[in-house]
Amino acid sequence: MVYSRSFGVINSRLLGFEDVKVLSLVPLADMLNHSNNANVIWGYDNTSHGFKMKATKDIKRGEECFDTYGAHKSNDEFLLIYGYLNHDSGPTQNAATLLLSLIQADP
Repeated sequence: MVYSRSFGVINSRLLGFEDVKVLSLVPLADMLNHSNNANVIWGYDNTSHGFKMKATKDIKRGEECFDTYGAHKSNDEFLLIYGYLNHDSGPTQNAATLLLSLIQADP
């Protein structure tokens, strides 16, 4: 049970870099909130051999930086992977399917 919780916490924070086929934990970058209208992009920089984040438009002082966790993910995926529903999905997708089963021996 502990393993699956730990895996879930770590998995929800991993950033994938497809060009170098690596997954990384990147402190602070994993704290960016999601928006389908992200104002930053990020990736692996081969020159510095590290994580690089770049603004895609002017960001005012005090304005929040947004990443996209995947514009084409369903709310089922958002709930399973990140633990929340994406309200940017539109009114027809502001729900997720959650199936629960009870163990017969459980009082």
